[in-house]
Amino acid sequence: MKKTLISITAVIVIAFLGYRGTEIYQFANGVREDAIRMEQFRLNKKIQNGDIIFQTSQSSQSKEILYD
Repeated sequence: MKKTLISITAVIVIAFLGYRGTEIYQFANGVREDAIRMEQFRLNKKIQNGDIIFQTSQSSQSKEILYD
C-alpha cells in the first residue's frame, strides 16, 4: 500500500514539474520574442496602420486640463 501511494505521489510530482517547466520555457520564449520584436520596432520606428500614438504637450492649456 505504501509503495503504491509513494509511486502515485512521485508520478504526480514529476508530472507537475514537467508541466511547470514547460510553462516557464514557453513564457521565457515569449519574452525573448517580444524583446526581438521591440528591438526591431525601435530600429525601424515606422508607424503602421493600426498603431496607437500617444502625444504629450507642455502647453499651458494642456497643463490646465491635467490639473483641473
